[in-house]
Amino acid sequence: MTGAILHTVAAVLAVYIVKEVTDRQEQRLKRLESIQQFAPPPPPTFDNAD
Repeated sequence: MTGAILHTVAAVLAVYIVKEVTDRQEQRLKRLESIQQFAPPPPPTFDNAD
């Protein structure tokens, strides 16, 4: 009986942790998107003056 209760509590805790981690990752991504612009660098230019 006690084992079943512990398994249930562990499962609920695992689901809670996964939800919290996902929420934190989404918040971090939103923060990074507002700070940084995800644009590729300009293409290189080569001088053929030789």
